[in-house]
Amino acid sequence: MGNCFGKPKSDNFSGSGQTLANANSTPAPKPVIAAPNKPVSASYAPTPAQGRVVGGSSPAPSSNDPRVAAAMAAERNTDANAILVMKQERLKSSQSKSQKGKLGKQLDAQKSQSHNKVLDETSRETRLARDADANVEVRTWN
Repeated sequence: MGNCFGKPKSDNFSGSGQTLANANSTPAPKPVIAAPNKPVSASYAPTPAQGRVVGGSSPAPSSNDPRVAAAMAAERNTDANAILVMKQERLKSSQSKSQKGKLGKQLDAQKSQSHNKVLDETSRETRLARDADANVEVRTWN
C-alpha cells in the first residue's frame, strides 16, 4: 500500500530471487575494523602532581615550566573570584530580606510559626467558615 500521491511500484517479489540451494555464492566481504587511536596526553598538568594537604598550608611546588605556573595562578584566581561572587550574593540576599513588603512579612511570620500553630489556625478558619454556612442555611430555612 502506498499513498495516493506516490508513483505506482511493482510487486516486491516480482524479480528473480535467491533460493536456499544458491547459498554457496560468494559471501559478502567482512568490514575491516580500524585499530583505536592512542589517547594523547596533555603537555602540562594544570594542578601539581603531588597534590595539596587539606586544611593546612603547603609550600608551592617549584616548577620551571611557565605553563604550569600560569595554570596554577589561573586556578587560584578562579577560586578567589568564586568566593567573591558568593559573598556578593549573600550580601544581596540579606539586603532583599530587609526590603520585603506586606506579603513578605506575612510569609516570614508564617514560616516562623510551628507546625501545630499552622494546623490550629487552619482548623479555626475552616470552623468559622462552616459556622457561617450553617447560619446562612438557618436564615433561609423560613
